[in-house]
Amino acid sequence: MSIYDSRVLTLGVNSNDDDLPHISEFLRYVPEEDLVEFWTALSGLGLDDEAAVESWVGVNGSTATQVDASKKPLFLVDEIAPGIPGIKGDGTNDILQTSVTPPSQGVLLAGFKTPPSLSGVKVLMGSYSGSASSAISIGFNGTEIAAQVGDQNFTTLKGGLLTPSTIYIATLSWNATDCFLRLNGEQVASASWDGSVGTAVLGLLGRNAGSPNYNTLASLGAAGIYGAFKSGADMELIEERLANAIGLSI
Repeated sequence: MSIYDSRVLTLGVNSNDDDLPHISEFLRYVPEEDLVEFWTALSGLGLDDEAAVESWVGVNGSTATQVDASKKPLFLVDEIAPGIPGIKGDGTNDILQTSVTPPSQGVLLAGFKTPPSLSGVKVLMGSYSGSASSAISIGFNGTEIAAQVGDQNFTTLKGGLLTPSTIYIATLSWNATDCFLRLNGEQVASASWDGSVGTAVLGLLGRNAGSPNYNTLASLGAAGIYGAFKSGADMELIEERLANAIGLSI
């Protein structure tokens, strides 16, 4: 499949927007006549179906850049499913560091495909602000979807069941006191939390900083963040749009 016909990953921040279908950061179609300009001028990519991602320009003025210039994630046209592109790393330091900082309340969104094997703590999207209780992330712990919000971490906030090489969507929502983790539209964990989500920018395919970075071998097909807490019908609509972005029915 030619890159000219594929969908393009976008990244950005959506505030408390009443127009829920217009979620930032989701895969979107770009006309062929615009795609050459988009990739060459803005993303630093060639026009191959498979290319290393050096930088990413998203919606609402957001950006994502490569942390380690020698270890770039790959853009693959059919990575998530036939016709559904994604970015994939090698699990080392191939993290895209975004320009987006987490809000005090909001929702993290990830549409992804698990790697061929599952073990340990891995992060799809997250940040670390210098202490164990000042961080936010979404990813998995072994065969369970897992997350961190402040003092609630990948050991205390996890659930559901993941299988290798399978497509999923996951959402992590948090307000001033509570956080909720969902997998494919079903809540799998919740907790009261303390601490802080910090002010460090978010990373994709791993945490932006900290040791370890929890880099993942999973493939990321869609990623996003809402700048406001969502629940109920609003969350269901967000999840529906997220699932559609990676060709998943939930």
